[in-house]
Amino acid sequence: MKNYFFIILFILPLCLISQTIKGKVIRVADGDTITILDSDNNQLRVRLCGIDVPEKGQDFADVA
Repeated sequence: MKNYFFIILFILPLCLISQTIKGKVIRVADGDTITILDSDNNQLRVRLCGIDVPEKGQDFADVA
């Protein structure tokens, strides 16, 4: 019973959160936001987690 509790509480949420997306980056909005064109020609806007870069209008935003 403990094993099932561990799987449900810790491992299952990780499987639900993460996804693999393959495609071509067609636009970079900010340093942490990109638009991807997938194999079905759907545009997906992706915000990258854990990336800390300047937003548009801030110093060094163009370089980032």
